Amino acid sequence: MCPSPNVVAVRLGNDQVAHRSALVEFSPSLLRSTLVLCASVTITGYCLWAFERDSLLSKPGYHVVLIQLTIIPIILGVLHVLRLLDAGRGGAPVDLALSDWGLQGFGLLWLALMAAGLYG
Repeated sequence: MCPSPNVVAVRLGNDQVAHRSALVEFSPSLLRSTLVLCASVTITGYCLWAFERDSLLSKPGYHVVLIQLTIIPIILGVLHVLRLLDAGRGGAPVDLALSDWGLQGFGLLWLALMAAGLYG
């Protein structure tokens, strides 16, 4: 994910245009709205996949309820990232993924639920 609009404005100040000329075209409120829209579409798409009964998840041996429960860490992870971005702590996505224990915990919870749903 990209840095929050407030972080871009604070870090770059009046040098926004010199850093990236396209930044003059986008207001912080537009960037914030786009970020929320992308998060909403991501969660909606994942929920549609998790609740699809006619897909690969309907194979015998899969625990569909556990796979559907993977929605919880996905939603919490997205909200956690949005909170970090709003606080100005989301500059580099790789650094965020490697250094944030909360995000890693949500990832491990997702992995455990998915593995239990597929192989348990």
